Amino acid sequence: DHSALRFLSFCIVCTIGYAVGYCVILAAQSVLGSQPLAANVGKILSLPIVFVVQFILNSRITFRKTAA
Repeated sequence: DHSALRFLSFCIVCTIGYAVGYCVILAAQSVLGSQPLAANVGKILSLPIVFVVQFILNSRITFRKTAA
């Protein structure tokens, strides 16, 4: 079942999701400036974006159907 490879690809997808979320938060802070809620707005914006990115990557890479 290639469990180790599947786990590795899952970890890589999680890392990519983390990086995407971090970039969205930084982008929100650069747009909103140094307002106290800029990081919170960035986090709220990043949640659906990271969800979609991770879902697509996991469905197409990590949990894809393999030919038996």
